[in-house]
Amino acid sequence: METLLYLCCGEGPWVDEIVFSIHSAWRAAGTTELPTAVVTDVPASFDFEKLGLRVLKVGPAEMDTWVRPFGRSDPVGLPHRRKILALERGLQELGGSVILVDSDTYFTATPSRLFERIKKGRSVLHMVEGNIGTMKEQTHRKLADLLAHKQLVDRGGRLIDFGPLPAMWNSGVVGLDAGDSGLLADVLHLTDEVYRRISIHTAEQFALGHVLGRHTRCAAASDIVYHYWLPYLRRPFRDRVARILSMHETLPPLERAARLWPHRPRPAASRRMKLKIKDVFQSVGLLKDRLRAQA
Repeated sequence: METLLYLCCGEGPWVDEIVFSIHSAWRAAGTTELPTAVVTDVPASFDFEKLGLRVLKVGPAEMDTWVRPFGRSDPVGLPHRRKILALERGLQELGGSVILVDSDTYFTATPSRLFERIKKGRSVLHMVEGNIGTMKEQTHRKLADLLAHKQLVDRGGRLIDFGPLPAMWNSGVVGLDAGDSGLLADVLHLTDEVYRRISIHTAEQFALGHVLGRHTRCAAASDIVYHYWLPYLRRPFRDRVARILSMHETLPPLERAARLWPHRPRPAASRRMKLKIKDVFQSVGLLKDRLRAQA
């Protein structure tokens, strides 16, 4: 069994983003016969079942504990922590290989190519953003300092040896086989170990990158899935995605998917060229300290 999985928390524009992402997967695969599920605390926010999705319901109280592992004394919590538990729930209920995909994504190639990279001992994450030791952002400097002090312990209470400062993976895509689902307990523990010491919103993706990188062969998914998380792309798309979806809602699914495709968010051609040049320079060591993203 191979299943795409989305996470929908509360009501908002991310619901429309999920619908757009699902249509992009249909367009890329040339079929709507793609097993897909959604983990949600608001199943009434959208009729996901009419798109053929299996709905995995989570109560609002349980979802709140996913965000606030240390109780309500933390007013914000760690929203991305929910992704670990959503993937765990998906693997428990669906089995096989499951790929958790963020709402702000679309498929540029068929999902089957991504599932080919997943089996026991092999996983996928979206892409490497950079090396924690050389990235300039304050978040990464705080994390590098924490790792240098060697204070983090595993579930057995043993100090974790990270070796040279590791890479930071983006977790806009996380794919895992059910045979490796036990690793998510280690991911969750490490996420909380980091978050209890430094309140960084990327604790979960650091933990995913470290644990999956150490215990599986981890492959990138950025050639299959485009992740438009940067605000200059995501904000304007969120403003118009509902209107875009309504323009073609009466069409047959695959025709609708084809009509939606030209509206996908992407950088201007000049920016795409600059990004490619920077990637080449970074790959040969001529450019450092850069947060890599597709946009």
